Amino acid sequence: MLTVNMQGLDESIQTNYKAKEPLFIQGGVGIGKSERIRFWAEAFAKGENKKFIDWSKTTELERQECIKNAKDYFVFTDQRISNKDPSDLQGIFNLSDTKMLQYVPWGWCLYYTQPEANGVIFFDEINLAMPIVSNAAYQIIHDRIISDRKLSKNVWICSAGNRACDKANVFDMPVPLEDRFMGIELTMDADAWCDWAIDKGISPHLISYIKWKPTALYKMNDKRTDKPTTPRGVARADRVIKASGKPITDIHVYHLVAQSCGVAFATEFQAYIKLFQKLDWKVIFDNPKSVKEFAIDKKYALMGGMVELFNKTSDQPMFDNIMGVLMVIDEDYAIITLRQIIASQKTAFRRCIKKTKSADSFIQKYAKYIVEV
Repeated sequence: MLTVNMQGLDESIQTNYKAKEPLFIQGGVGIGKSERIRFWAEAFAKGENKKFIDWSKTTELERQECIKNAKDYFVFTDQRISNKDPSDLQGIFNLSDTKMLQYVPWGWCLYYTQPEANGVIFFDEINLAMPIVSNAAYQIIHDRIISDRKLSKNVWICSAGNRACDKANVFDMPVPLEDRFMGIELTMDADAWCDWAIDKGISPHLISYIKWKPTALYKMNDKRTDKPTTPRGVARADRVIKASGKPITDIHVYHLVAQSCGVAFATEFQAYIKLFQKLDWKVIFDNPKSVKEFAIDKKYALMGGMVELFNKTSDQPMFDNIMGVLMVIDEDYAIITLRQIIASQKTAFRRCIKKTKSADSFIQKYAKYIVEV
C-alpha cells in the first residue's frame, strides 16, 4: 500500500472527494486519520457554502430539517461499523406492508439518499468489524446503494482502520472490499502534528518537546508494559494539564502526562521541563546573544518558555525582551516561537509589534511569517 505523510493524505482526500471515489486510510493508532477526515468535511462544507452538520450531534428536529431541505446542508456521519450488525447499515424490513417487502432506512441513510444531499459517510475502524458486517458495506461503497435507495451523487464515502502490526485486533479486509477502495497508509508526521497543535493552542512545552524529539510522538510498547504514546494521547495530555490548573513544573503534571502518554514519555518530558526550569530569564534578556551558545535541547526549552511567558504577561516589556532573542536565535527556532505567539495572542502581538523598537528590522526579517497578522 502506498505510504503518505499528512500532506499526501490531504491531497488524496481532496482528489478522491472531487472524483467521489471511496478512500481507505490505514495507519497507526491515534495518529489523526479520523481527525483529518472530519477537518476536510468541514472545509468542503465551507467551500460549497453549506451548513456543516455532524449527524451524531444533532437533535431529532434538526435531522428532520436536514432531510427536508437537504440542499442546504453538508452532513458528516461517523459510522463505527465495528459496533454494528448488518441491519444497522441496511435498515430493517417493513413487515406492515403486505404488498411488497422493503427496507425502512435509518435517518442518516434517508438523508444521504435525497437527490440533493451533500456530505461524507465515514466508516471508521472498518477492519475491526466482523466480516459479516463489513460484507454489508460492499453495496454501499461500490454500488452506492443503501436500503435499496441510491446515494446522492454529491455524497463521498471514506473509511479508516488500524494496522495488524499495532495489535489492534483487526481482521484482514476481504479482497473484494479492499478492491472497492482507493487505498493509502498514513505515516507518522511530527511536523504536521506540530502545525496542527499550534493552531489548536496545544501547550508550547509539548510542541517544543516534540520538535526536539519527533520520534517521541508515536511509540508502541511491544511488551505492553507501558501505555503507548500517540498524537491523540499527547493532545489529551494537554487537555488534562489545562484542566488541572497546575504549572507545567508541578509533579502532578508528570502524573497526568504518564496517564495519558505512558511513563516513558512522561519521564523524558520531565527532563525537558528541568531544562526549562534552569533557564535564567534575566541573564537571557539582558544578553540575548548568549542564546547562540545554547545546546539544541536548551534552545527548544527556551522556545516553549518564551511562548509561555508571553501568554502569561502579554505586555510591551516582555514582548521587547522576546523580540530581542528572536532577532539573534536561529531562524527555525524563531519561526516556531513566533507562530505560537501569533496563534495564541494575535491581538497582543499586533499591539506590541507596532511599539517595539526593533519593529522595522524584525518585520523585514520575518515578514513572510506574519502576513496573517
